[in-house]
Amino acid sequence: MPPQRPRAVFFDLDDTLFDYRHAARAGLRAAARLDAALAQASFADLEATHLEYVEQLHPRVLRGELTYDEARAERFRRLLALYGGDPAAAPRAAQCFAGHLRSEERLVPGAAELLARLAAAGVRLGIISNNTRAEQIGKLERLGCLHWFAGVTVSGDHGISKPDARLFGHALASLGATAAESVHVGDSWDKDVAGALGAGLRVVWFNRHHEPAPAPGVPQLHCLSASGALEVIMGAACRAAG
Repeated sequence: MPPQRPRAVFFDLDDTLFDYRHAARAGLRAAARLDAALAQASFADLEATHLEYVEQLHPRVLRGELTYDEARAERFRRLLALYGGDPAAAPRAAQCFAGHLRSEERLVPGAAELLARLAAAGVRLGIISNNTRAEQIGKLERLGCLHWFAGVTVSGDHGISKPDARLFGHALASLGATAAESVHVGDSWDKDVAGALGAGLRVVWFNRHHEPAPAPGVPQLHCLSASGALEVIMGAACRAAG
């Protein structure tokens, strides 16, 4: 029989606990104002293209081929070239983006109370993230929630990324938990949901933007309001993984 409550709950960080989309939008709007071509572009299109470049370049950061500053500059060089701006302005735009990204950091609403209530219920908490340790520990410290987590597992330490089941295995080992008694919460269907299920964990999809589910039967959260989210996460421990 599965446990009545999870021994461990793991969270993705970016766009699950940390409101990356909010901070990135603020940074992108500020950077776009520096160049007339970007300022005149559709912000929705600009945001979607920027996110594509993030996804393309981030693996190179994890492999150590680019620094964060270099990756940001390359993203803006591509954006400026695509929209008819001056690619030479990319470093300045990237610096502006990074400054606003940092100043606009915040937790997703409800996250702090949810973490506190899970910890009070005796659940061990962990992070599983496709990023570097320095980047994610810095975020958790600035967001004031590092103390909640018994383990922080990042792809940069292991040379593998979600959805690779081995990264989930490292996370489980860090908390002394088994897959059958653990739940993972994340916003990415491909990386978090499919990855966690493939590793044998129970899973909750943080579907904040009400996207259609690629497959039925996976518990969802649309917000992290503590009472409702706590019930869904605790209930997920009673569902068969697979």
